[in-house]
Amino acid sequence: MAKTSLTIVVLFTIISTGFTYADKVFTFCPDNWLSYEGSCYYFHHTKTSFVEAEHSCQNLESNLVHVNNVQERDFLRDHLNHQLPVAYWWMGLSDDDIEGQFRWTDNQPLTFTDWFPGEPNNANGVEDCAMFDHNHNFKWNDVACNQQYFSICELKSESQGAGSLVG
Repeated sequence: MAKTSLTIVVLFTIISTGFTYADKVFTFCPDNWLSYEGSCYYFHHTKTSFVEAEHSCQNLESNLVHVNNVQERDFLRDHLNHQLPVAYWWMGLSDDDIEGQFRWTDNQPLTFTDWFPGEPNNANGVEDCAMFDHNHNFKWNDVACNQQYFSICELKSESQGAGSLVG
């Protein structure tokens, strides 16, 4: 009986958090989510404002996507290039609280950016939310938060420090 219990605990741990093998991170994601390096991504094909998009992600126990590095950016760009229709996509970055100080909705530090040249520019004093701009190879642009765009939710595995179970 003890062997059966141990097997169930180990299996639950692997399923709920993913695992690492040979420096590769394997993450098990819910249906219709994509896995990459310890996170799961959901491409939401309903246009909403930035605030509505973040609330939709939170309802899925996630946040709007937080881009950590060039590899994650390339992963997202590759998938955005294959989404139909070609569109603009919200990410979880905003300077709505303090102008010029962009912050992620998951409260993690901003350590990587991929702004289109000349951005962010806060055009007309109303651009506080960041999106992937399909007109510029999905480089980042700041726009008004009330615009209606598709969104990408990111669910981080417990092993990545997000506190939510993936699986």
